[in-house]
Amino acid sequence: MVYHIAQTVNLGSMENTNHREHATAGSTNTSGTPVVLFDRLGLERRRLLDCDYSEKVMSTILEVCKLVTRRIYTMSWKTFVRWSHRKKVDPLSSGVNKILEFLQEGVRLKLSASTLRRQVAAISTVIPFSEGVPTSQHRDIIAFLKGVTQIRPPMVHRFPTWKLNLVLKAFISEPFESLRTISLRFLRMKVLFLTAITSARHVSELRALSINKGLCVFLKEKLVLRPDPTFLPKVNSTFHRSQEISLPSFCPKPSSPTERTWHSLDLRRAIRIFITRMAEFRKSDSMFINISNPNKGLRMSTASISYTLRQCIVEYYKASKVLVSGASTIGRIVKVPAGPLVRVEGTEVRIPCNVTQYDGPSEQNFDWEFSTNPAQGSNLVNVVSTWDPTFTSQEYQDRVTGGDIMLRRNSNNAVELVIGSIRPTDQGMYRCTTPSTDSVFHGNYNAVVEVKVIADGLTVIGSKARSAWNLSEGDPFQLRCSASTNSSEHTHLHVSWEFKNGLVWQEILSLTHESKLQPGPEYNERYISGDVRLDAMANDIYRLSVSQALPSDEGAYRCRVSEWVKDADGSWQKIQEKSVAVANVVVQPTALGVFITRTNVSVTERDSLYLTCNFTTDRSGIYQAEVTWYYSESPDGPMEDAQILLSADRDSVISDSTLISLSHVDRSSYHLLVRDMSIEDSGYYFCQAALWVPQYNGSWHKVAERTSVPVPVEVTALEPNYHVFLNASKMPKFAEDPTELECRITEVQNGEANVRYTVSWYYRLPLRSDEVVKDELLATMDADWMLVVGERSKQRAQNGEIIFSKPAVDTFRLRIQWTSEADRGEYYCIISSWSRQRNNSWIKIKDVASMPVSILWSTQDYALTVEAVKLKPFFMAGHTFEMTCKVSSRNIKTPRYSVLITAEKPLNDHSSANGTMRIISLNQDSVVRREDWTDQDRVDGVVLEKVQENEFRYRMYQTQISDAGLYRCVVTAWSPGGGGMWREAVNGLSNPIQIDFQTSGPVFNASVHSDNPTVYRDELVNLLCIITIEGTALDPDDMSFDVSWFAVRSYAMDRPPVFLASLDRKGIATQARRNGSSDVSLARIAPLEFQFRIHGCEDQDFGNHYCVVIPWVRSAAGVWRQEMEVKSKPIFVTVKMDVLNAFKFPLLIGIGLATLIGLLSCLIGYCSSRWCCKKEVQETRRERRRLMSMEMD
Repeated sequence: MVYHIAQTVNLGSMENTNHREHATAGSTNTSGTPVVLFDRLGLERRRLLDCDYSEKVMSTILEVCKLVTRRIYTMSWKTFVRWSHRKKVDPLSSGVNKILEFLQEGVRLKLSASTLRRQVAAISTVIPFSEGVPTSQHRDIIAFLKGVTQIRPPMVHRFPTWKLNLVLKAFISEPFESLRTISLRFLRMKVLFLTAITSARHVSELRALSINKGLCVFLKEKLVLRPDPTFLPKVNSTFHRSQEISLPSFCPKPSSPTERTWHSLDLRRAIRIFITRMAEFRKSDSMFINISNPNKGLRMSTASISYTLRQCIVEYYKASKVLVSGASTIGRIVKVPAGPLVRVEGTEVRIPCNVTQYDGPSEQNFDWEFSTNPAQGSNLVNVVSTWDPTFTSQEYQDRVTGGDIMLRRNSNNAVELVIGSIRPTDQGMYRCTTPSTDSVFHGNYNAVVEVKVIADGLTVIGSKARSAWNLSEGDPFQLRCSASTNSSEHTHLHVSWEFKNGLVWQEILSLTHESKLQPGPEYNERYISGDVRLDAMANDIYRLSVSQALPSDEGAYRCRVSEWVKDADGSWQKIQEKSVAVANVVVQPTALGVFITRTNVSVTERDSLYLTCNFTTDRSGIYQAEVTWYYSESPDGPMEDAQILLSADRDSVISDSTLISLSHVDRSSYHLLVRDMSIEDSGYYFCQAALWVPQYNGSWHKVAERTSVPVPVEVTALEPNYHVFLNASKMPKFAEDPTELECRITEVQNGEANVRYTVSWYYRLPLRSDEVVKDELLATMDADWMLVVGERSKQRAQNGEIIFSKPAVDTFRLRIQWTSEADRGEYYCIISSWSRQRNNSWIKIKDVASMPVSILWSTQDYALTVEAVKLKPFFMAGHTFEMTCKVSSRNIKTPRYSVLITAEKPLNDHSSANGTMRIISLNQDSVVRREDWTDQDRVDGVVLEKVQENEFRYRMYQTQISDAGLYRCVVTAWSPGGGGMWREAVNGLSNPIQIDFQTSGPVFNASVHSDNPTVYRDELVNLLCIITIEGTALDPDDMSFDVSWFAVRSYAMDRPPVFLASLDRKGIATQARRNGSSDVSLARIAPLEFQFRIHGCEDQDFGNHYCVVIPWVRSAAGVWRQEMEVKSKPIFVTVKMDVLNAFKFPLLIGIGLATLIGLLSCLIGYCSSRWCCKKEVQETRRERRRLMSMEMD
């Protein structure tokens, strides 16, 4: 942060140094205006006196503005009075129209909108009302000021840039540490800078800080600063006057090296040391005081504070050898060019002036003064000013008003004095002065420059011999002009030749004032080649020579001469310039015609092509032709797409080619020969001719170029004649038989060694006569004999089911390994002939198709018959069951059979969900597999074997009663498929073979019993499964049972049964997974009784429960056989809920908790009454006072 001072200025700095009146009342100034009109405060006081205000009231009203504001208003009012006197207008009775005229004069003098706004405010203090409204609020004045802002927007001031972190880093080391030993200058810099950046306050607020006890308070961990109570901020309100600065301590108790480094930036510590060291010479209670004479110990000014802040940054950058933009160290600097400035009479003169390193507003004002005698500085005459319209002296008034003399502002701090036509009387000293806006007079406020005016001695004369030139392209020409000067000063001439063929003059070649030849950007190459020259000849003649005229040289030519003088600073300055028209040049371009003698050309393949390119021209003398032949596929194609065949340059050097030759018949004819023409050579041929002429330096220049009309050339091919024959070497009789087709080329005529044959195979689906025939591509072969397979046959070709081959040069073969029904249809082939070109590429010249061949065979429906035969008509349980299945088929080629044995069980058998069980199977490859056979005791009890090719035998060992049912053979016939695979042809089902046991043994029954089927939750359910026997009595050791328990969770038995547990005949128990907390157990309590218990019943244990019994009986031979499954009738188990037991424990727990909470509440209330309310509460006595009247308040 570098504060940019917006300093107010005193009256003297804003007034003209030559117009400082000190007249007494009643006197007049030099221009005759009464002094009383200049006294703005006097006029304002007189207006207030007319209002019958007392002296004290008027004094208070006049203090509405600060002193600096009153001075600025007074200066602006004086300017308005001078202008009114010059315009012969009474300033006190001026209306809005006169005020706007005054402001317009300021606009002409390039005054800013802010300056004009300040002048309106100053005039409003004396003329408060115009046309019944406040002057400053008149709509026309407001619109005028807005218009000025639009025309001349305010300049944006760019502040210097610097890096805060670098400056703070410098504060932790020398020369800013240690605070108790460093110089007072650096100590004040550091304290002032840290206070400014931490408080972010205005410079005037920093100046108002004090060290008085109540205004500078050191607390434990912070510092509080308050401004002087007499300080008036810019916004004079209680809030802004009472604001204080609170600065916390920075690392007050450092404990590490980093914190100790940061503590060196602690402002509380720095201010305490600063106050102590300044105490010995302090003369003011202000925080910041001067440390050097003559004001040592007194309060610093705002300018000094701003300067010190800037110097703090500059000191760091000086020590670091880094420049900071905008740092001011030497004060205001006013600069003008070094003199003397030599200028020519009658020319425009510009004298720049700028000011730098100043304080105050960014926009600075300038005054220009003139003196004919440099030794007598007192005889200065006012010329023009940027801020005072009345500044100009009478002798310059007409020239300034007419615009011959004016000030042109280039920036806020730079202007130019412009003299439109300088006169000999303008020779002398010019002084540029800037009124001060600095609080301290430091630097230079004016600068002078000497101007010398010399007579116009420059003479420029053009050549009068020939003003119009009619040239042919390539002709030379020369232009002359004369330039001389008789100036009294040492001047140089700058001669330039220029050309115009339109609106803008182009520089051709110049001889500069430093005696250097300088070509224009468009003529640089021609100057280097010597085509364009400029020669300085005798008698001040300057000649422009062009060795060869081009069409672009047509236009007007002039000679421009400028006079230059070297200024005192060593730079060259152009003081005047003159030009003269020399000639108009017309260049006729070279005529050139190009054509080919033949129009439409037809050539047979392998023959030669002859074309001739002729050109005509009107040019005589030395020239050379360059011819190029082109080939294009289209007549309108772009030139860059055309192919160059052959060319002959201007030296008759022809590019080499084996098949193409170019011969130079005569000067204007070139013959093209193309040998061994091919089909791809068909197209458009044209030639391009260019004429070249020699140049001055021996090089050649192209003067004309034309292209002929393209000639179409058609190359007819020699087609070979041949036929194509397609036959089926192998025809299928059944599906899956192979098919082989041969496509043969026959009767070949006109066949050459450069002809190649390829084939394309097509398939045509046979359709009805009224449908469109669709052809599908099977495969095609390109010119390189690369096979491209179609979508129809791509997958089968990859699998090797379709093979494309070429067994001979004239034969192509298609083989289908396994023909399917989808392959029925018509096949044909197309033989393509290809011709080789010169570039070894191939072009198709002919296609010949064969007659189609139909691939069809007679088809009949497949038939399959299966017969099952039972080998033993009657057998008992435990014997072996045996049956055979005989198969016969028709219309199936080499079939194979797969056999599946199935059994249809009675309705009361639950071993299969749908009543049919798959037992064992034998596939077409004779692989046996058990299907749904799950009897673990008879794993190898079933056998299926193949007796003959069409006969199969099934055996079942140790049959049981549960094996009763209908047995069938399910046979599938398979035929060979593609790739060694088998394809299913047809299925067959045999007649059923029944197994029915006739027994006279015991009959078993089962029933379920329970003493108490209705129970409460968590009680025990006891179920008994009782088995009874009817018929023959058996020994208990010859009986065994598999008992399973099931439950149906519904009343109506409409849900599937749920398995609960089982106990097999070997005593192994199996229990299903349960989701609830109840459990089950099984036991055999008697030979014919089985017990099932449910422990801890839950709601989900209800339902119909039953048992399923599978009896096993041992025969006299010691073989166990399974009897028919027996299912008991269900018994319904009901689970109830015990309401009393369910609510007993929750009620007891609730009553207990309620009692405990009540006792605890009583105890808390008793303790609160004993200890919290022990002290008596005394009522506060209220004083009775009578109300004060509003008048007294």
